[in-house]
Amino acid sequence: MSEPSPQRGEVRHTLRERQILDAAYELLRSKGFVVMSMDDVAHACGVSKATLYKHFDSKDELVVAVIDEHMARSESVFLSLPSELSPLGKIESLLLIGVERRTRHAPIPILQMPAQLMEHPRLQAQRRAMFARMASLVSEAVAAGEVRDDVPVDLIVGHLMMTFGPGIDQLAAAGGVPPEVVAARLMPVILDGLIARSPAAPAAPRSHEPPASP
Repeated sequence: MSEPSPQRGEVRHTLRERQILDAAYELLRSKGFVVMSMDDVAHACGVSKATLYKHFDSKDELVVAVIDEHMARSESVFLSLPSELSPLGKIESLLLIGVERRTRHAPIPILQMPAQLMEHPRLQAQRRAMFARMASLVSEAVAAGEVRDDVPVDLIVGHLMMTFGPGIDQLAAAGGVPPEVVAARLMPVILDGLIARSPAAPAAPRSHEPPASP
């Protein structure tokens, strides 16, 4: 009987890891980080904990891998934006796509994650990359005269990522409405505040001469 090829073993390993990541993602969405256990993940995958630990050394390592992969998907969204869109059009599309994804797939409760977990170097690197991509886009919009230039780019990006990221879930919960409704209401207000305006025409100088007597 022939031995399985190394390539076949690698494929099995990759498929098993994919199964583990998908199961952990769903459990994080439904249970959250604190409640989810490695036993839950192993049960969802139909594997032993020993097999699970061959792929991930700890619960923290597994969760970091899930979040890292989730955040990396934003790069594909950037790359898929239609080239004919203006920089401001791309910004609006990115925000709407992000909210649509959060509505279609219940997000991982990032805000409930332990701080030390979110400070993992891999996740910090992903956040910096996301921030840099959005900052580049906002800078293009400023250079094109679409976005006002009197507000620092970093401040604009931070505000957009906070409002249309995990923060939108809190706003939706507080208002008792779906995230897409919150986005539809906020988008015009926020973008209207960013759009560059033509300088207003100067007011005609007032005459200081007394009115002519009749």
